[in-house]
Amino acid sequence: MSGRRIVVVLDNVGRVEQIRPLLRTVPGAVVLVTTRTRFVGLEVGPPESLPVMTTDEGLALLASTAGAHRVWAEGAAAAEVVRLCGQLPLAIRLAGAGWRTGAVGR
Repeated sequence: MSGRRIVVVLDNVGRVEQIRPLLRTVPGAVVLVTTRTRFVGLEVGPPESLPVMTTDEGLALLASTAGAHRVWAEGAAAAEVVRLCGQLPLAIRLAGAGWRTGAVGR
């Protein structure tokens, strides 16, 4: 990857030790780390905290993945899926894909 501009996403990191070796400074490279805890002692840039999705945002994302007609027809169940996913986008998309394909029951 030398000489190329890249973005590396490290999602849902649990401990600093998991990523420290991957944070070498390389010109043209950006590393985006997501975690549920704030890491202390990383001197790589300012942390940014993002809120979880609102229920309405989660339902819209679920609808785009599982199909709008099903989400709106089964509103209470859809809201429960969003809630059980912690209103986290990746979890909602995965649940929506399973709901769409029938891998997740009614």
